[in-house]
Amino acid sequence: MKSKKIELIKTTLRLPKHLLDACKHRAIDEGRNLQEIVADALEAHMKTKIKSDKKG
Repeated sequence: MKSKKIELIKTTLRLPKHLLDACKHRAIDEGRNLQEIVADALEAHMKTKIKSDKKG
């Protein structure tokens, strides 16, 4: 079975140092690269439902 080819786009982000450091440590701990950690975190976040501030 062939896997889908995903187009990768290069971008620049400004992140809090503590967050970037945590991602780098996670990547090392899991034997993965930073790109995979950040992409997985974004995927997980985007799968969550948007919370509505509307009441009633």
